[in-house]
Amino acid sequence: MPITTIPTVWKRSSRPIRRAAGSSSTACSGSRSHRWSPAAAAEHMPIRRANMPRFGSGIFHRTARFGNLAELQLLDTRSYRSDQACDDGFKPICEGVGDRTAQVLGAEQEEWLARNLKRNTARWNCLAQQIMMMSLDRRRAANEDTRIANMDSWAAYEVPRQRMLGRMAGLGNVVVLTGDEHQNFVGDLVHQDKVVGTEIVATSISSGGDGSDLRYGSEQMMKNNPELRFLNDQRGYVVCEVTPEAWLSHFQVVDKVSVRQNSIKRRATAEIAHGTPGARMTGLSA
Repeated sequence: MPITTIPTVWKRSSRPIRRAAGSSSTACSGSRSHRWSPAAAAEHMPIRRANMPRFGSGIFHRTARFGNLAELQLLDTRSYRSDQACDDGFKPICEGVGDRTAQVLGAEQEEWLARNLKRNTARWNCLAQQIMMMSLDRRRAANEDTRIANMDSWAAYEVPRQRMLGRMAGLGNVVVLTGDEHQNFVGDLVHQDKVVGTEIVATSISSGGDGSDLRYGSEQMMKNNPELRFLNDQRGYVVCEVTPEAWLSHFQVVDKVSVRQNSIKRRATAEIAHGTPGARMTGLSA
């Protein structure tokens, strides 16, 4: 039976919490309210009592299982990670990207995830998390000579990223669901020249304005990143239809969010066959 209606599974926001350079104290980029995002979440989201924040922190990673069809690992990529490399932002690759001591999940959460993936008792393994796992070249113009990466993503943590991809190798059933980018993406997750999983990045529901089918330079991004299968800059959401044989992610988009009257359509579907990592795009519409 496909998963068509399931209970809401809460995942922590992708809002960043950063540490000031040379300081062990937490500092925030932007408004001061980012610091208290765990407390705000506890006040407004249906969090179990055992996961409620204590003294400014909480345990937000957990597992949700749907029989033997799918096991969802809900990750926390914000609380335990090292500071962003290269002073954050969209930057050329610097030495910090290869830091062997860098962490995204923290040692305890990474070991927990490794055990769960090794168990591999469900038909599908899904990782739901906040920041893009693909390491994309973010250049948008043909005359840009130096590769650009998003330092607020797994691309800035290459050593733990490769560890993660290595754990997916051979499973043939890993789908990564991601937010944060305010765009739709579909792409292959590649380890040692082999596709080991698929990443589905869902756009924002309203933030970012009306958007458009493609941002400036999207064609160049597709050219620079052969692992990318789909890119779109409209607002909307993703519906996942899961059966033992296939994982379908339907990208639903609206034409405008700036007015009350708008229309919604299915822009594309990413289809992943069980046992064959990588997505095939179907139902593409202009």
